[in-house]
Parts: sequence; structure tokens; C-alpha cells
Amino acid sequence: MAVQLRPEQEVILAAVRGDRAGDERVRELIKGGLDWAVLHRIALQHGVLPLLYRELKAVGEALVPPEEMIPLKKLFLNNALRNQTMAQKLVHVLDLLSSTGIEAIPFKGPILALQAYGTLSWRHFGDLDILIHHHDFQRAYEQLASAGYSPTHSVDKKWGTWVGRVGKELTFSDQDVSLDIHWGITGGGFLGMTIDQGAFWQDLRLLDINSHQVRVFSPENTVLLLCIHGTQHGWQALSLIADLAHLIRNHPDLDWRGLFRHAKRVRAQRVLRLGLQLAQEIAGAPLPPEVESVFHARPSGADLAAEVKGNLFADGNRSSQFNQATFRARATERLRDRFLHVISLPLVPEPADLAAVRLPGFLYPLYYVIRPVRLLFFKYGPRALRGTVRR
Repeated sequence: MAVQLRPEQEVILAAVRGDRAGDERVRELIKGGLDWAVLHRIALQHGVLPLLYRELKAVGEALVPPEEMIPLKKLFLNNALRNQTMAQKLVHVLDLLSSTGIEAIPFKGPILALQAYGTLSWRHFGDLDILIHHHDFQRAYEQLASAGYSPTHSVDKKWGTWVGRVGKELTFSDQDVSLDIHWGITGGGFLGMTIDQGAFWQDLRLLDINSHQVRVFSPENTVLLLCIHGTQHGWQALSLIADLAHLIRNHPDLDWRGLFRHAKRVRAQRVLRLGLQLAQEIAGAPLPPEVESVFHARPSGADLAAEVKGNLFADGNRSSQFNQATFRARATERLRDRFLHVISLPLVPEPADLAAVRLPGFLYPLYYVIRPVRLLFFKYGPRALRGTVRR
């Protein structure tokens, strides 16, 4: 049974498309009357406020009440200015790392804005993401810390060895920006613990950002990364789907055969098919017939796609770690990978566990006991107990 959408939800869905197919319907809905507070709330919740502004501007500003359009335009301009500042900060960090010989590849953030939309203005993002080699972690940590970026967890050289083993990223921040330094593509047991990132490093392109040439992932690898990232988060935000659809639209010459070969090597074919199906059906991504036919030939992910579409505007907490974990497990292709993912969540230590209890290196195996104890008694256990008391 089809889900009945509110007019505001229809407008948002039209806004994330790149083909302007819903413009006439949006005009009808505006003329019929919208709850503008609800519309703004949905746009913010799904991270697509710039796309909403673009849609309303395209269908005709005269249709939109000035008391609604003016604040929306102000929010759009503020976001565009912030994105420009973030792009400048990214270039500064890349130069900082490069000065000590650290290879670094930026992704998502302003890079994805340019790759998918051709401009910094049409995307909303909250932080900067940079991939480095695992062996450069300690040097990058020291360089960033000395430049005034504060890490979420302090790391000395000996302890950094363990952080590099159990984690895939560490967050730094200054007064202006949050910076996520990654040394792995995935973590938490998803897709068999991690993905070999060698192929990502070997296929790079140059992208101009603020008159600065930076190396970035190829469009094909960026498509795969977005599918992995979206699945990790259960595709709960329309911005995830919109970014993927606009990236595909902005790169009509994608090497689809090479993309599917890479996905097969890293056991992410189902994840890729799921992302592409959502991008086409929700955001109008233009896919070649041979790619679209994959959805029908391999319908194993149809249940996941239907679940995402049915829950886009659902109430309730779909962002819990448990819900996201079960979604990720169902998206994996092998029973072994599902098992690794499930057991890694409560057992495999994370940097936060190492920060909570400092042990000498030879006692590191004890973290496999400390993590489930922390989860049970200090994180999820108290929440469950409070919920029982309320009932």
C-alpha cells in the first residue's frame, strides 16, 4: 500500500530531484497552501534546506509568501558563506599535512558539494573528512595538535598504536570546524570489518577548490563510498540520496563496469545496488538501462529499498545504534560478514573505550572485556532501566 504523503513532504521530494520533474506539482501545492513551519522542519531534518531554496526559487519566488522566502534565503546564504569558509579551512589543513609529507585525500564535505552539484552552495555539511594512510596516523595527530586542533581523545605515541588498530577515525576540532581524520574506509564490522582502501588511493582525480588543486577520489569510487556511507546510516536522511543522485547526474560518463567490478571485489555489490535504486526511484538519478536492469535481476535488496522509502518520513527513533546495526547486517552479502558485524559492536574496542580506561599495552586484550561492561552498565543499561522505571 502506497504511503500517503503530506504536501510538505511532496515538496521536499521534488526539491531533491535534479530533473525538475516535480516543478508543476510544487506550484500546485504552494497555491493550495503549505504549512511552512513543517516544510522548514523537514528540510532541516533531512539536510536539504539549500535544495529546498533552489526548488522554490526555480518554480517562482512570487508564489512564495515573502515572510517565508526571505528567512529561507537568509539561511541559504549563511550556509553558502559557511561552506566557503569550510572549504578554505580544508585547503589549510591539507597544506598543513602535506608540509610534513602526509598524503591526504579529502572527501564528502565541500569536495562532494563540488563533485555532485558543481558549487559549494547547494549542499549542507557539518564537518570535514580526510583520509590518510594508517602508518601516518601518529604524525598527523602530532601535526594537527601542534596547529591547535584538539582531538576528542588525547593520544600518546604508544597508545596511538592501539587507537590505529581498533578505530578508523579520530575527530579534531578548533573554534571553527570539526575535522574527522580517517585511516580506514569502514569500521564496526561492516562489510567484513573493513575495506581495502588501496584501490581508492590508486584512482584519484584533480579538483579545483578555491583555486587550489587537490587530489580527490574518482567519481566511480565516490559513488561507491556514498553507497557504503548511506547504508551505514540506514539512508535515513534525504541528503544522502540526493548527493548520490546529483553526483551521478553530474558525471554522465561514469565507468559503470569498473564500478561494479570494484564493488564485487570489496563485497559491496548489494550496498551499491541499494544506493543506486534509491537514487533513481527517489531522486531521479539517470541510470543506463543495463544498470537499472540489475535491480530486477538481483531483487535481494528490494526489501531494504522498500523499508527506506517507507520510513523516510516516519516518526520514531530510527537512528538508534541497534536499528542501524541490523540494517547494515542485512545489507551485507555474506553470512560471515553479518556475523562479524554483529559481534564487533559489543565486543571490539573503540577509541572511546581506550580513552575511558588507560591500560598498558600488554593488557590490551582486557579491552574486549571492558567494552561490553561499559556498554551494559554505563551506556545502554541505564537507559533501559530508566525506560522500565517510567513504564
